[in-house]
Amino acid sequence: MDTDIIVVGGGVAGATAAEIAASLGSKVLLLEEHDRIGIPSHCSGHVGINSMKRLGISLPKQVIRNQIRGAIFHSPSGQVLQLERQAPITWVLDRKALDEHLADKAQKAGAQIQFNSRAVSVQTPNDDHVQLRVSVGAKTQALNCRLIVDCEGASPALARLRPTSERSRSMWVNSAQVHVDHVEDLNQDMVEVYLGSAYAPGFFAWIIPWRDGSAKVGLATREGNPRLFLEKFMTKHPVVSRKLKNAQRRDVTFHPIPLGGPIRKTYYPSMLIAGDSAQQVKPTTGGGIVFSIICGKIAGEVAHDASRCGDVSEAFLSKYV
Repeated sequence: MDTDIIVVGGGVAGATAAEIAASLGSKVLLLEEHDRIGIPSHCSGHVGINSMKRLGISLPKQVIRNQIRGAIFHSPSGQVLQLERQAPITWVLDRKALDEHLADKAQKAGAQIQFNSRAVSVQTPNDDHVQLRVSVGAKTQALNCRLIVDCEGASPALARLRPTSERSRSMWVNSAQVHVDHVEDLNQDMVEVYLGSAYAPGFFAWIIPWRDGSAKVGLATREGNPRLFLEKFMTKHPVVSRKLKNAQRRDVTFHPIPLGGPIRKTYYPSMLIAGDSAQQVKPTTGGGIVFSIICGKIAGEVAHDASRCGDVSEAFLSKYV
């Protein structure tokens, strides 16, 4: 046996699951597809302060890039609605720094991290262990463990092992986001939400400010090319184009977001599924950080219990529900 538990994916859910399982005493290997943690960063990093505090999450100062008091909503006809509180209600997090922080906690708890490792397939030779085949550069590696926690993200390679009904993409949107510097007329205490099918059919567009004067500008759409809609939004929208006329772009990302609610079943023999892989995402906004922390923690606990007891059956792993 190479290790007790293999966690696939070094994002929020994966790092959390790895930390919890390792801290409880399991031997954990965390696989990350890329050559470092947090790259590419798909998420806007906008989370509720109360939710994070209820989870007992303590974050370094460099992770929290802004505190938000409210939102400014722009209708398709140009009407504006502003809702605000006196005290901050949300944080804007640097997702790269957040992922690095959580991965560091996992390592300190005893988990090992292996980079440039993409899950390819799973086999179950017998009832007491599972074999994961991993692409490492130009080579393929076979890893043995008691069970896998699948936290690959929104486009998991291991998803084909699930029933067809769990792989429906009818309730997905495709997002595009760019980090921009030198935004003009930016209220750093407020996020901006833009509605209308002309720029974000089926969803909405956003500007999320950082305290340094930069902002995350993005949108999601149920139809068409999100790259083209983002370009149109940034250059043609009567309000946004003025704010961004001198902006400098960096870190453009594209990412699917599941909005149909969590998949029906998140446990199989020798496998648990958490985070975006399980579509544990808030359907109203597409946010998944809080859900990934909650479900990653539970997955880590159940995975450790199963490994310790030597029971990785579907019946035992159903405790994850």
